[in-house]
Amino acid sequence: MTPVRRVCEVLTSTGNGRFCSRAAAEWEDVDGVHCPGTYAHGIYNRETTILGGVPVGNEDLVNLPHCLVLCVSGERMPRFEGAIFDVDGVLVDSPHEKAWREALRELMEGDWADIRDRTTWSPEAFTSRVYEDQLSGKPRMSGARAALAYFHVPDDEEDHRLLEYAQRKQAMVVRLIEAGDFTAYPDALRFLIALKDAGLRVGAASSSKNANLFLSKIRLDLFAEQQGISSRTLRPGLTLLEYFDADVSGRDFAHGKPDPEIFLTAAGELGVAPEAAIVMEDAPAGVEAAEAGAMGAIGIARRDDAELLAAAGADIVVKSLDEVDLQALSEGRLAVTGAAA
Repeated sequence: MTPVRRVCEVLTSTGNGRFCSRAAAEWEDVDGVHCPGTYAHGIYNRETTILGGVPVGNEDLVNLPHCLVLCVSGERMPRFEGAIFDVDGVLVDSPHEKAWREALRELMEGDWADIRDRTTWSPEAFTSRVYEDQLSGKPRMSGARAALAYFHVPDDEEDHRLLEYAQRKQAMVVRLIEAGDFTAYPDALRFLIALKDAGLRVGAASSSKNANLFLSKIRLDLFAEQQGISSRTLRPGLTLLEYFDADVSGRDFAHGKPDPEIFLTAAGELGVAPEAAIVMEDAPAGVEAAEAGAMGAIGIARRDDAELLAAAGADIVVKSLDEVDLQALSEGRLAVTGAAA
């Protein structure tokens, strides 16, 4: 974070033989008690002179060569006030990757078999790395377009294949969700509860229109009971969807990640400044979006992609959110625990 170094006030006071000048930097944590800045301390003379038999008092400031000057500087470390979570790959191990892969396989081996030789697609070519690089974190239509472009699948001017692929993937992912073909990440749920217990406001921000379907099926109270977690923020029957203070998942934004629009909207609805928010992301595009919005970014390398997340600008990269140093976070710093460092 870059501190604001503009002087916002200069005060002087005289009395009891002392003089003090204060210049304070305009920092957010300045209040009526704390005022970091540059301080100069000196004294003044108080004398009585007899002029024409009449005593005359006078006071003069003295320029002392050894006047004490105290400079308080350094970067302000703001306390985080809000935390924003992506859903797929961060909170839940969702079937999105499986749905994208299987929907394209069905089309290539069925209705699109006549164009298969004109593409670079094969069942083996649609790897997890392709999903991570080309589709993860993107809205449905953007993801479908990226996949078809990557495999050089031809389409007409009206994008019929694009629409067909997106629709088939959506139908498949809904079937998989309804069948319970997904799991929540325990480390993410523990971290989420810990943040809310610490007083942070929490939000969900996924480009997926299926995110709320996932979140509504996860019982946070049952998870806490199984984990032996006691928290005043939990109540019987509480779902993960209900736990969030704001949820902007699945909305139609003008710009998808890596544009920060979705995260800036979430921060606004949480009522926190972007600089006071942290974002949890597993996709490079999401990390780039957080950085573009001037937010802290924690990259979660669940697919052995730590280098990609670090290159995207993550402040720290972890394999599990259990590795995040909660004490450092409470002080406004992002760091990993000593055991994970």
